[in-house]
Amino acid sequence: MAEQLDFVLNLTDNFKKTYKKIVKNEEMEKRIFKTLEILKTNPYHPSLRTHKVKKFRSSWVHGDLRIIWQFSKNEVKIIDILDLGNHGQVY
Repeated sequence: MAEQLDFVLNLTDNFKKTYKKIVKNEEMEKRIFKTLEILKTNPYHPSLRTHKVKKFRSSWVHGDLRIIWQFSKNEVKIIDILDLGNHGQVY
């Protein structure tokens, strides 16, 4: 059986900027990292509660925190991580 390759995550500048503003403690950082790890292996894992929002996808991190992403338009197996924030900020 062929081994399934993980997606490559492309962290956009916008995501990095928002990440620096939002991450206030180690626990939040761990939750975001864990979500990104799951996203890399299975973007539709049930724990992520991934769903479409307009032309993007949203995955749950914790509480009201979401990661906004899209499959890369240029490359196969790449996910562009676009934004991070609570429901009101990213929708």
